[in-house]
Amino acid sequence: MIVDVCALLTIVVYVLVCPYTKVEESFNMQAIYDHLHFGLDIASYDHLQFPGVVPRTFLGSLAVSAVSFPFVAAAKAMQLEGVFQQMIVRIALGALTWLALVRLRRAVQTRFSRRAAQLFVLFTALQFHLCFYASRTLPNTFAVLLAALSFAMWLERRPVAALQILGAATVVVRCDMLILVASLALTALLGGEVAFFPTLLTGVATCAAALAATVAVDSFFWQRWLWPEGVVLFFNAVENRSALWGVSPWHWYVSAALPKALTFTLPWVGVCALLALLGGRKAKASDAADTADWDALLATSRAHCRSALYFLAPAVLFVGLYSYLPHKELRFVLPALPLFTVAAAVAADRLLALAPSAPLFPLSLLARGADARPQPTASWRWRALARGAQLALLASWGLMLLCSHALLLAAQHNYPGGEALEHLLHHFVRSEAAHHMHRDARRPAAHAADQARPRLEPTFVHVDNLAATTGVTRFLQERFVHHRHLRPTRERAAAAARRQVLPTQYSPHAYLNALPGHWRRVLAAEQAFHDAFLAASEPTEQSQSQAVDWVVAEDLLVYSKEEALLDVDKTDFDFLVTEQPDEFLQSGQFVLREAIAGFDRMRLTRFGPQPVLKNKLFILENAYPHVYAED
Repeated sequence: MIVDVCALLTIVVYVLVCPYTKVEESFNMQAIYDHLHFGLDIASYDHLQFPGVVPRTFLGSLAVSAVSFPFVAAAKAMQLEGVFQQMIVRIALGALTWLALVRLRRAVQTRFSRRAAQLFVLFTALQFHLCFYASRTLPNTFAVLLAALSFAMWLERRPVAALQILGAATVVVRCDMLILVASLALTALLGGEVAFFPTLLTGVATCAAALAATVAVDSFFWQRWLWPEGVVLFFNAVENRSALWGVSPWHWYVSAALPKALTFTLPWVGVCALLALLGGRKAKASDAADTADWDALLATSRAHCRSALYFLAPAVLFVGLYSYLPHKELRFVLPALPLFTVAAAVAADRLLALAPSAPLFPLSLLARGADARPQPTASWRWRALARGAQLALLASWGLMLLCSHALLLAAQHNYPGGEALEHLLHHFVRSEAAHHMHRDARRPAAHAADQARPRLEPTFVHVDNLAATTGVTRFLQERFVHHRHLRPTRERAAAAARRQVLPTQYSPHAYLNALPGHWRRVLAAEQAFHDAFLAASEPTEQSQSQAVDWVVAEDLLVYSKEEALLDVDKTDFDFLVTEQPDEFLQSGQFVLREAIAGFDRMRLTRFGPQPVLKNKLFILENAYPHVYAED
């Protein structure tokens, strides 16, 4: 359907405009990078060096890696930058979330009507947060994906399957989904959809299987026996240590989070409740012969709205119970948003069904389904009320679009760390490598050995806490090769003549997130290992006389984000990305190269809401860098 494609395009646009990530997404994003680049070389994985506050499961990152692998492989073959590979990964996750929402849309169409399903997708696409978070590598995003599948099963009258999916999501992805699965189970039990003991046994078996899967996989990657969500549950529920990240009043979800997330979808949830309550009154039609038709329409509208409120009950209970936890964030209640959207879509659908004349454009483009029959005549008051409801629906969509635009403008400038690293790469690091390539190309080969050569080590960048939490990922580490002319020694000529690949005794993790001093020690040991290997090779008579231009190394952008190393000598780094540059500038060791602006606040102008930017990060270059040159 066209509306489904609109929702997918919305997700893709959000990825293209905001390709970077925040700290909450870093674990899964780094894990996906490690899966795609290191495979089973666990020693190279990021989480062993930066484990985070609590451990997380690798099952979600493995699924996204499997989907995005062929596309990332193609991007690497075309030598696309790391940020494009990161966008491919995010689009893959967004597509998976979109498919789950499409599955829910089909269930809405089966349970209510085709027009209600179309309205559900339109409300979802016009909301900002659900589509924005659909591609973000948060555990909450995986929870939204599984919750949407569960709700689809429930709407299709398969409540046991719905509870099984939510139970598995609770054990593997987000332990706080326990509140949602309990709410749905209670609703289904009181509604007579399930029996207690058979459902309990099925749920226990499902959770046991999910527990075995997550323990087996995550214990392998974490290198110890581990149930990640069990640790998270103990951390949040028992120790209540999440409160260290801030607390909010008990009503915050209702008074702030839901209005912000649903925007003008929320009033239509109230319309759904109103239609369910007032639907029992008979409407007075101008023609008595049409009374039966009005009664049938009102009865259908009342039944649909009450059914939608029934399905909304677990989401309301979920938000209410979650409000007792002191630490609150909007992303925690994301799994409940689809059910609120379903209720709003059903309300809008029933108002369009009760309209005595054809809806306004573009509402007339929506499917009518069972309501495609001559409507009964009505008084001018009822016609005016129906037309006003249609105008209110169109106005709601326009305001939602305006809110989404404003929030996207703010989000676009909310990742200064990623912007700083990309700016550093394109304007400083890469230009330096291009300078080396140009200089080598002009240098005569006969005198190459006597000239100064480009340095062999990477470009070292130190990022502080703000940069590390606002966009820095391993995908942004770039490699690019430049040619250098070397003295054609007998050993090197022999190895090159045999097209021999030099072995390495170090895994890639020795070069990632490394401090300069450590890297130089690794480089020295690696060079000694290579020299010993080449010295043991027997050169041929022909190879001894060959002069070889040999590509020997890569320029690698290496960043360090180890907050615990407070006493690290930052003068060893070539660049610093910091939010407090004064100390380094006053020392005279570093010079300011660029200031990166970030979002500060929104300002309302005559052209609409506009973001106000403020310098957040500063790129400093070492005026006296340490240069490691070949002997």
